[in-house]
Amino acid sequence: MKIGLDLLYTAFPEHTVSVTPRPDGNLLLTLSKDDVSQYSRAVNVDAMFAKPAAEKLIKQLRRDMKLEEQGGAWSSQDAPWLCAELPTYLGGPIHFRAMQTLVARRKIN
Repeated sequence: MKIGLDLLYTAFPEHTVSVTPRPDGNLLLTLSKDDVSQYSRAVNVDAMFAKPAAEKLIKQLRRDMKLEEQGGAWSSQDAPWLCAELPTYLGGPIHFRAMQTLVARRKIN
């Protein structure tokens, strides 16, 4: 867990980072500033042990912070931080064929 926490501490030096266990086996990550909780997110335990997962989490947190600062402005000329892959339930990428079948099934209904 040290890898993920070290990356979070260095990425958000102005915030107090706290991680608490949840009953479902995940972790609750809270970023606080001046003893006021600003951001809370349920994160997978893997995000604290693997560097790529921790970097992805940091990127998502920064994106959420920027969106909140800009009032939810999704379209901007200088917004490369908006690009992100789609989330999946299994944590893997969405396969092109699976997307086609989902669209076809929705058209039937």
